Amino acid sequence: MTKFYFTSLFILFFSIGFSQSYPYLNASTANENEFPVDKDTNIYMFQGNRLVKTDKNFNVIWAKTYTGINSFKRLLLSKTGSLFCAGTYSLDDCFGKINSDGTVAWLKTGNINALLVGNNPISYDFSCYKLFLDRNNDLVVTGESGYGACFIKLDTNGNVLKYRVFNTPTSGNSYCDKFSIIADSAAYYKFIGSGYSGMGPQRDLGIYYYSDNLDIFTKVERLVSLGNPTSTYFDWKLITSKFTDRFYVQNTLEVSSAPIISGVIRLSMAGKPKWSGTFSNFHGTPHAFMGHLEESNTGDLFYSLSTGNFLSNYTSAFMKIDSNGVAGSLSARSMLYNYPLGFVQPPNHASRIIHNGSYYFDISGQYFPSNPLTIQKFNSSLTYVCSSSVSVTYNNSSVTSFTLPASFPPFAPIVSFNISAHTPSTTNVSFSVNTNFCTVLGVENVSDNISGIEIYPNPANDKLYVSEKNYAVNSIEIFDVNGRNIKSIEKVSSIDVSNLPNGIYFIRIKTDRGDFNKKFIKE
Repeated sequence: MTKFYFTSLFILFFSIGFSQSYPYLNASTANENEFPVDKDTNIYMFQGNRLVKTDKNFNVIWAKTYTGINSFKRLLLSKTGSLFCAGTYSLDDCFGKINSDGTVAWLKTGNINALLVGNNPISYDFSCYKLFLDRNNDLVVTGESGYGACFIKLDTNGNVLKYRVFNTPTSGNSYCDKFSIIADSAAYYKFIGSGYSGMGPQRDLGIYYYSDNLDIFTKVERLVSLGNPTSTYFDWKLITSKFTDRFYVQNTLEVSSAPIISGVIRLSMAGKPKWSGTFSNFHGTPHAFMGHLEESNTGDLFYSLSTGNFLSNYTSAFMKIDSNGVAGSLSARSMLYNYPLGFVQPPNHASRIIHNGSYYFDISGQYFPSNPLTIQKFNSSLTYVCSSSVSVTYNNSSVTSFTLPASFPPFAPIVSFNISAHTPSTTNVSFSVNTNFCTVLGVENVSDNISGIEIYPNPANDKLYVSEKNYAVNSIEIFDVNGRNIKSIEKVSSIDVSNLPNGIYFIRIKTDRGDFNKKFIKE
C-alpha cells in the first residue's frame, strides 16, 4: 500500500511538473506573426504565402507556397498535432486547417454574406484576430467585421456551428469594434474587446463574459483606458501567454503630432492589470512601427521595436523585460541601424524563442533574400556578433483598473449567413536558412553611421587600422562568421590580420562611450 501511494504521488508530481501551461487543446499561443514549436521542437515558419516546417536546427522537413492565400498571419498548434491558420485572401481574411504534410484540409474565406431581419442582405468583411481551441475541441475564431466585433465557432472539420456579430449594423461608434478570445470555462467564453459606446468616452478595453449555451452576455467590465479622445492613431492586440495565470495587451498610441508610443500591459486572467510598460523616444525618429512581443518558456518578454525616418532609413532593436515588467537595461540591442529602405515596406523581423532558451531573430526584406530566410541567433543577454546598443526610454508603472458598469453590446439580427469555402493550391518550394544575417549586410550597412570610428583599409591584407577620433578605445575583439572570438587586443590603433584566413570578419571596438561593431573582409 505504501509503495502504491508513493508511486502514485510520483506520477502525479511528474505530470504536474511537466504538463504544458497552455489551456485545454491549445499547444501554442496563436499570437500574430509568432512561429509555433511542436512537442518535437519542430518549427513552423511563415513569410507571405510561404509556410515551412523545419527541425530545431532549421533543417527543412517541408516547404510550400499557397496560391489563394496572400499572406499568413497566425498559426495555432493543437496538442493532438493539428495545425490551424489565419491569413489574408484577396481583400479579406481567411482561416482553416493545414494537414501534417502541409496540404490544406479546409479553408474558409472572410467574406461573409448574411441575411438580416427584414430580408436585408449584407456582406461582412471579416478580420481574424485570434484562434482558439475550446475544451470541446471546437475552433473559435474571433475578430471584427465591417459592423462590429464577431466570433465564429467551427468543428475541426470546418463545419460552422455558430456565427455572431456583436453590434447593430446601423450604429455609428460600435459597442465593441474588435474582439479576441482569452479563455473558456463550462460553456462560457471570456473575450477582450475595445470600443466607444457603453465603454466610456475614450477607446477603452473591456472583458466580456458570454454564455455559449444561453447565447447572452452575462457580464461586462471596463478594464483600462488605452485611448485618448485626441488620438490620431490607436491600436491594440491580445498577446496570449504561455502561462495560464496571465495575458498581455500590446498597444500603440499617437496623440496629435507626438511620436508614437508603444506599450505592454500585463493582466491577470480575471482581467486585473498588474503593470504597464511604455517605450518612447526610441532612436528619436519621427515614425514608429508597432513592435512585436514574444514570451520565453521562463516568462521573460522580448519586445521588438522599429522606427523609420519616413521611408529613408530604418532602425530596429529589441529589449528583454521580465514578467514583473522590469527591463534588464535601459538600452536595447540593435538588429539594424540606419538601414537603407529603398522601398515602401520595411524589413520583416522579430525576436523569437525556439525552445528552452534558444533565441534568434529573423529578417526578410531588401538585401535580405526571402528565400533563404536570414536569421541570427543571440543569447538571453541580448548579445551577438554585430550588435550595437541603442537608447530606449522605458517606463514601468502601475495601472488603474476600472470596473464601471458597461452596457451589453447588442446582437446584429442575423437570420441566416453563408461563409464560403476556398480551395487554394499548394506548391513545393526549395528553402534554406542563412544563419548569420551579418554576412548578408554590406560593409557600409553594419552600424557605421553611429560610431564615429572608422576601420581601414577594407578589405585588408596585412594591417587593419582603427581611427579613434573622439573616442578612447579600451579593447578590440575579432570574431569569425560563426561568432567565435579569434583575437583580442588591448588599446591599439593597428591590428595584424596577416595570419587570418581570407573571408568575412566582425570587429567589436570597446570604448569609453560604448561598444561599436564593424565588419571587414580579409583578402
